Amino acid sequence: MNARTHKRLPSSPAIPRLCAWLVALAAAWLFMPSVPAHGQQEVKVTASAPEQAYVGDAIPFRVAVDGAMDSSAPDVSALQREFEVVYHGPQTSTSSRMIVINGRTQQSTERRVVYTYSLAARRTGEVVIPAVAVRADGREYQTQPLRIRLLEPSRVAGLSASLSHSRAYIGQPLRLTVTWLLLSEPEDPVLTLGLPADSMDIYPLPAGATAAEPSPRVAEMDFVPFHGAPKRPIRGKVRAVNLDGEVRTEFSAEFLIVPRQAGQIAIGPVRCDFKAVVGQRPRSLLDSPFERNTITQRQYSLAPADTLEVLDLPSRGRPANFSGLVGSFLLDASCSPREASVGEPLTLNLMLRSPLPILNPPPVDLARSSPGTTDGAGGIAMLFRVPRDPVLPQSAGEMTLYTAAIRARSTRAQSVPPIEISYFDPDDGQYKIARSPPVSLNIRPAAAVGLGALEGLEDEAEGDGTGGGPPMALRPDLPERINGWFPPLSAAQGGPAVARVSADESEAWLFAAGVCGAALAFAGAISWRRAQRERDPARFRRCGAGRRARRALRAARGGEPERIAIAMRALIADLFNLDASSLTTGEAVGAVRRIDAVLASRFGGLLGACDQRLFGPGGGGGEASGMTDRLREAEELVSELCRAAAAHPGGASVSTGAATSAAREGSA
Repeated sequence: MNARTHKRLPSSPAIPRLCAWLVALAAAWLFMPSVPAHGQQEVKVTASAPEQAYVGDAIPFRVAVDGAMDSSAPDVSALQREFEVVYHGPQTSTSSRMIVINGRTQQSTERRVVYTYSLAARRTGEVVIPAVAVRADGREYQTQPLRIRLLEPSRVAGLSASLSHSRAYIGQPLRLTVTWLLLSEPEDPVLTLGLPADSMDIYPLPAGATAAEPSPRVAEMDFVPFHGAPKRPIRGKVRAVNLDGEVRTEFSAEFLIVPRQAGQIAIGPVRCDFKAVVGQRPRSLLDSPFERNTITQRQYSLAPADTLEVLDLPSRGRPANFSGLVGSFLLDASCSPREASVGEPLTLNLMLRSPLPILNPPPVDLARSSPGTTDGAGGIAMLFRVPRDPVLPQSAGEMTLYTAAIRARSTRAQSVPPIEISYFDPDDGQYKIARSPPVSLNIRPAAAVGLGALEGLEDEAEGDGTGGGPPMALRPDLPERINGWFPPLSAAQGGPAVARVSADESEAWLFAAGVCGAALAFAGAISWRRAQRERDPARFRRCGAGRRARRALRAARGGEPERIAIAMRALIADLFNLDASSLTTGEAVGAVRRIDAVLASRFGGLLGACDQRLFGPGGGGGEASGMTDRLREAEELVSELCRAAAAHPGGASVSTGAATSAAREGSA
């Protein structure tokens, strides 16, 4: 075809009309005003759950509602046929987006509500989660059904549980010991004790150091007392055992359980669910360096159930002032000072001891807890002024301390009478009395009549020094109380008012003299302290070592391992006059070993745990998880190290170079 024979084809009329429509649509889109997205967004409801899970696990089930301004929780009653359903509440999120095109603003808002549940399967096999109904923006929507495959975890041996008694009384503490022999490396273990929910209390016992094992290896795991209860941490001891020629790891934890109801109570079965590491997946070039390549399998260990027979406390022989304690108890007493005058305060300490931790110690009413002795001597309330209110306990594991201030009424109070606390002994099945021994004192007559002496004169006069005489209420020559206070003696005896004025002036002069004396004593104390520091810097440094270490540990309340290690090394440097900036862990442990090998072992374990947290695999200097117990252990070690250094002044009072070389030799 050449230029002469070529003819132009006529254009189709549909093409211009199509172009006009495209231009009109583009102009309408450009000049359309911004409309919020929630007016156009379509409501969408979806459900999600894992495709595979194990029986006994908490299976996450979520229902998401997108694009609705108002929605309610779905109806999950159809799921309760195959699952136990626990509702955790909604999670709402809103996102906004703004786009500017040719000066026009387009804004969109998306709203999402997720209703979360936990499902516990009742059986194994393939189960269908049916569709659930959700009401959103006045309409009802249905989720899609889901299929989930439920597997039974593999059962392995190695778990055992033992109860200290098979028969007990209400309120009697019992020891439950759980031992787990690990056949493989576990992950996320959870111990379920299987105890009844309302018939007993449970308290985990700490895995502390003992004389036979001063520095035990400790591990932590979660436990639940019964199904459905929240998880709680428990610390147990870890040791290596030989099983058929193979070295295995054994974990043991102890609990204290207290029955609250009578009858036959089932204990257990105790179960431990965990993920066992069964292999390692080969890495590929596409794997992240932080991704784990372990292959795990769901397993569980089961200890058989046991039966506990719980009896009511007998009513026969129960004393009227029964304290409610059940077990075996001893009561001891001490008083300080042992020598005082009538009316001067004395500190009475009562120590209640038991082989097991005392969970609910009762208060002690001194006026009713000392009825007197068999030889005719009176009780403590007849010989001493005691607090009106009962003395509250200060519990510390197997020991409970009671502290009260008492005052002797007369010179007849030459000893603190026995104090009694009633308890029930389950071994003998009888009510008994824990009685403290008498504490001998040396009470002298009051030197002068003052407010302190008047408190003693309220009950008995001391005029003849023999301790005899009628009570104050029968003495007409002594002043009466007015609104709880004594008036001046001159006014009570009818003396002139001038005597009262001179007494006030003398009291003012005495007050001024006392202030001047206190100022001189304070200045002298400062001068003496400065002279001591210049005369013996090492001794002055040791005196404030404990105080500075406790202040540094208080600053590490979050459990930072770096601060704990720095504070403990600084304590050793102060006690042994060493250079804190260059002191290593081995040198510090070696210095402590020179005075106490047990303390050195515990101290080395503490610093080793801090270094493991700082520089070990998965550690971090700022990570405080798991260091709370180490902080408490460090606070206890501060007091023990200071006492040991004070008891061995020859081991602590050495020069810097000698101490450093000795510490290095000890660490080597």
